[in-house]
Amino acid sequence: LHSSPARLRGTAFGYYHATLGLTTLPASLLFGFLLQTYGHQAAFITSAAIGGLALCLLAVRLPGFKPTQGA
Repeated sequence: LHSSPARLRGTAFGYYHATLGLTTLPASLLFGFLLQTYGHQAAFITSAAIGGLALCLLAVRLPGFKPTQGA
């Protein structure tokens, strides 16, 4: 968001929060379904696998990307 021009910063925030909102609902529904149907272990393992896949795709898409250890 800091890299967007000042005149488009509000639009950038709008797109960011719209994307976040549209992806959070299906993720929550999937997690809840897995939790109720298969238990907490399946829900968390699936979440970790999707997160790991996202990290791999990000690493392939951004050549200079290097994940850091810790926070």
